[in-house]
Amino acid sequence: MARSAGIFSRRWALSEERGDAFLDDADLQEELLFRWNGETIEDRAGRLPLEYFYPSTIGSALFFHEGFEAGEIAFSRALLAQIERPVILDVGANIGLHAVSWCAELADALCHAFEPIGRNRMLLERNVLANGLSDRIVVCPKAADRASGAASVLECADAAYSTLNPATTMPVVARYAVATTSIDDYVTAAGLEHVDLIKIDVEGYEDAVLAGATRTIAREAPCLFLEISVQSGSSDPEATIRRLVGLGYRPYVINDGIVTPYERHDELAYNYFFIHVERNVRVPVTNAEIAREEASYRSNVVRLQSRSLVRLRASVSEKDDEIGRLKSAADERLALLSRLESDLREALSAQPQLQVQLAERDQRLVSLEQRVAAMSVDDPATAATSARMLTELRRTVERRDAELGQLRAALAAQQGEIERLVQDAQDHHTLLQQLASVTAQLDIQRVAAEERAGVIERLMPAIEALEEQRTAASERAVVIETLQDAVEARDAEISRLTDSLKTVNFELSARDAVVDKLEEMARRHREESEGLRHVAEERQAVIAGLEALANERLDVIRSMHKA
Repeated sequence: MARSAGIFSRRWALSEERGDAFLDDADLQEELLFRWNGETIEDRAGRLPLEYFYPSTIGSALFFHEGFEAGEIAFSRALLAQIERPVILDVGANIGLHAVSWCAELADALCHAFEPIGRNRMLLERNVLANGLSDRIVVCPKAADRASGAASVLECADAAYSTLNPATTMPVVARYAVATTSIDDYVTAAGLEHVDLIKIDVEGYEDAVLAGATRTIAREAPCLFLEISVQSGSSDPEATIRRLVGLGYRPYVINDGIVTPYERHDELAYNYFFIHVERNVRVPVTNAEIAREEASYRSNVVRLQSRSLVRLRASVSEKDDEIGRLKSAADERLALLSRLESDLREALSAQPQLQVQLAERDQRLVSLEQRVAAMSVDDPATAATSARMLTELRRTVERRDAELGQLRAALAAQQGEIERLVQDAQDHHTLLQQLASVTAQLDIQRVAAEERAGVIERLMPAIEALEEQRTAASERAVVIETLQDAVEARDAEISRLTDSLKTVNFELSARDAVVDKLEEMARRHREESEGLRHVAEERQAVIAGLEALANERLDVIRSMHKA
C-alpha cells in the first residue's frame, strides 16, 4: 500500500514539473506501472487493474489519486454487503469502475452494466475481463430509457459525459442512433428475481430512466444511487427528489464519502443515495480516511487547475500577439496585392487601345510605302529621300515593337507575380481562417478557464469547509481509534471473562456431578441405614420375645425347683 501511494505521489509531482510529457517515457512507464498509447492508460498501480481514457475527468482522478468517487463506492459497497447475493443495475457504466469495484469486493454480487457508447463499452469489457469478473458482470450495449426502442445519443469529447439528453452543454463530437430498453423490460427479459441497487449516471436524463423503472421500483424498492445536477443537465433536481420521497425513499447526500441526510439541493454535492423505508438495511457511517483522502485530492486539483489557468492565460496572450503579427503581415501583403492588381488592370485596359494604335500605324506605313513607290516614278530624288525617311520610320517602329514586346513580357511576368501573390494571399487567408478557428477555440478555452476560475472561487468556501471537515474527521478518527482500542480491550476482557466463566461453569458442573453422586450415595446410605434400622428393630423385637420366653421358662424352672 505504501509503495502504491508513493507511485501516485510521484506521478503527481512529475505532472506538476513536466506536464504530460513524462507519459511517453518508457522507463517511467515501467517504474510507475502504467502503459500509455496516446489515448488510454493501462494502469497496474492500483488495487484493481484498469484501462481508462486520459486525459479525462475519471482518468485523471484514477491516474493521480487511484480513485474516483471512492467514498460513494465504499458507501454503496457497505450497503450491499448487508444484502445476500445483491443484484445491481449500473446505468451509465462508462469504463466499469463502479461495477468492477463492487463485484471485486463482494464475492456474491451480480451486476448488469448498461453502456451504449462503443469506446466506453470497449474499455468496460476489457476491465471486466482483466479482473476475472466475466461471470458476474453482464454488459448490455443498450441505453436505458423510458421505453424500449431507439434514440439518438450524443457522444461527447469526454465520453463519460455522453447522454441521450439533448440539453447537454458538453462538447459533442458525434450523434447517432442506439437501441434502448426500459429497466422494467430488461428486468423481465433477464429474469431477475430481485434488484437491490440501481445506479443512474446519465447526465440529466435520470427522470426518463426512472420512468422506465416504475414496476421494478414498486416491486423491489431497490436502493438508488443517482447523480442529480443542473450543471449535468437535470431540469429540476428538487422535483426529482420529491417524487422519490413520495415513493417511500429516504434521501441522503454523499460528497467525497461524507454522508448527510438531504435538506436541500446544492450543485456542489450532486451524488444522492435513496434508501426505501421497507429496506431492512442500516445506513453505513462515513469512512473518515476516504473523506480525508478525497478532500486532499480536491485541494491538489484546485491548486493544479489554478496553475493551469495561469499558464493558459499566458498562452492565450502569446497566441493573441502572434495572431496580431500575422494579421499585420497579411494586411501589408494585401495592400501590395491591391496596388499590383490596380497597375495590372490599368495595363490591361490600355492594351486594346494600343492594339488599335498599332493597326492604324501599320496602315499608315503601308499607305506611305505606296506613295513612295508612286513618287519614285515621277520624282526619283524625292522618292529616295522619302525611302530613307520610311526606312528610319520602320526602324523606329521596330524599336517601338521591341519595346512593346518587352512591355508585354513585363506585363506577363507581372501577371505571374500577381498570380503568385494571389495564391499567397489565398494561403494567408486560409491561415487566417485557421487562426480564427484557433482563436475561437482559445476564446472557448478562455471562457471555460474563466468559468473554471469562477467555479474554483465558488469552491473555495466548500474546500475550506472540507478542510474543516477533514480536520474534524481526523479528530473523529482519533476518537474512533481510541474507542476501537477500548472496544478491543473490552472484547479481550470479555473473552477472558468468558473463558474464566467457561472454566467456572466446568468446575461447577464437575462439582454438581460430585454432589449428585454424594447425594445419591447419601440417599442410598439413608435407605440402607433405614433398612438396617428396621432389621435391628425386628431383631430387637425378636430378642425381646426371646428374652420374654427365656424369662417365662426361667420362672417355670424356678417354680419347679421350689416344688
